[in-house]
Amino acid sequence: MDRIVTNTIKMDTGERCCLITDKVSKVPLYYPCLYISTELRKKNESISTIELHSASIALFYRFLNLKNIDIEARIRTAEFLHLQEIDGLKEFITKRMKKEKVANLDSGCRVNSNTQYFRLTAIIKYLEWLCDFFTVSYKRDHKLIEKFIAKLKSHRPKIRFRNQDPAKDRNLNQNQINILFEILKIGSEMNPFNSDVQRRNRLMILILYNLGLRAGELLNIKIADIDIGSQTIFINRRADDPHDSRIKQPLVKTLSRKLSISDDLSQEISNYIKVERRKHRMKKDNGYLFICHKKGNTFGEPLSIQAYHKIINALRISCPDLSRMTGHKLRHTWNYEFSSKMDRMESPPNQYEQEQMRSLLMGWKEGSGTASTYNRRFIENKAAELALNMQKDMINRGGV
Repeated sequence: MDRIVTNTIKMDTGERCCLITDKVSKVPLYYPCLYISTELRKKNESISTIELHSASIALFYRFLNLKNIDIEARIRTAEFLHLQEIDGLKEFITKRMKKEKVANLDSGCRVNSNTQYFRLTAIIKYLEWLCDFFTVSYKRDHKLIEKFIAKLKSHRPKIRFRNQDPAKDRNLNQNQINILFEILKIGSEMNPFNSDVQRRNRLMILILYNLGLRAGELLNIKIADIDIGSQTIFINRRADDPHDSRIKQPLVKTLSRKLSISDDLSQEISNYIKVERRKHRMKKDNGYLFICHKKGNTFGEPLSIQAYHKIINALRISCPDLSRMTGHKLRHTWNYEFSSKMDRMESPPNQYEQEQMRSLLMGWKEGSGTASTYNRRFIENKAAELALNMQKDMINRGGV
């Protein structure tokens, strides 16, 4: 049985906290939890980041249990890990966690090199801290620690940076968009959702497509953030909201901002609130726009990030053309459409003004460079189109 697991709890203040515990004794592991509290939380890392680091450290302690290694005792005596143990650890962290839980490992599947690199790096950072915690003031100890850490770092795999693959399509093309909304038509035979949630799910996709929101932004919208009269939505940051019942709280990673919405989208939102949502809200309404419709313990609660991913996955498997769709691709699609709109204007704003507008609407810090990153796909297409036109002109002039 896999004894070492991670658990995220919600405190009375609303703050989410991650613990690494022994599944049998139910007792948190002292040093890992001390590290999480004094290092990760002190740096104001998001709960998502803390959970990822905690999962890697829990995986490390599972390996130690398997090999009967007392890492604290080893560090006290400056014995650390032997070379064959480091090799074994490197192999152990390649295993994929079933359903993203540390409690279960799928021995038949491996994670990619980027994930392996992250896991080993998180373990190394923890071991650096643990070594410093136990180290006495002797130069030989520090040199041995440096040598040990360097040996661990040398075992990290090479990683492939995502931005080295510029040809990868990140936005949906027009045909895919047409198919997506054809599938989402209310009552359509192709619609993969029960009639009870079809309007809710369609509205979620409409908002993602029309406003280019992130998943966390979408799931954090409250009815109070929406002004139907002025046709605006306020995207608000609510980290550690004590009124949010979700343990895994969807986070808004961008800046707070007010966005205008069209007549059609405003009407869709208004209809959902007045009709569909009213049927499923709790007596003590939590105020979140998107709530769970399914009868049970979570009925009327804010929609979880897991439920969101299930909705996206249902759309992916509903049609081969959408097999690589993600919610975030709708954000890339919005940015592609923005670039296309600017390109079609007779007198478009200059490049600096366009980046300011894009950053404001997307919630990015001005000058962060993120705007140009999202514009890259459009620039690539325009460059390819220009190159082909040049080739045709050159061939014609050459009489080929």
